[in-house]
Amino acid sequence: MRGEESETVAAAITLGFSTITTVHAEDAERCIQRITNPPMRFTSGHVRDITSIATMRKVVLPDGRIVRRVVSIDEVRPQGKDGADILNIFSYHHSTDSFSPTTPEEVLERSFRLKQIAASFGWTSEDVLRSLTNRAGHLESAITNGEFSADELSSVVTRYLSKESRREHERSAN
Repeated sequence: MRGEESETVAAAITLGFSTITTVHAEDAERCIQRITNPPMRFTSGHVRDITSIATMRKVVLPDGRIVRRVVSIDEVRPQGKDGADILNIFSYHHSTDSFSPTTPEEVLERSFRLKQIAASFGWTSEDVLRSLTNRAGHLESAITNGEFSADELSSVVTRYLSKESRREHERSAN
């Protein structure tokens, strides 16, 4: 998103459509600055509707390889009538080529959006933690099995969602 097309994205978000876009910016704060100034035209109300911002950069690993890494995932939390805070959820650590937090408990503690989703569905913290743990285990299995292509990843996610749907149905039937 670089210019006037931002109006279409903002309108879609306002109408409740899921959207994904890229913006060239150093971090989440600079992203917000870019989209709220010309030639883009996001209002503070549109910013409040953004769920999260993932920041990606090229990094040099200790072995000299240059790779792309998501260096942060931040949530946008509406504040007051027109404001929004940026909450860091995940951070990349260059020295260890790793991310934090690493446990579902830490993710749930940091995430405003997970708590919001849980409340809207009537889920307990235990329900959310169980789901995060199951998802992490499923992804770990996919990594262990070398399932990295887009088709393989799509298949892994589809199998997981199908299993999770059956589990949820069984829980609600009891």
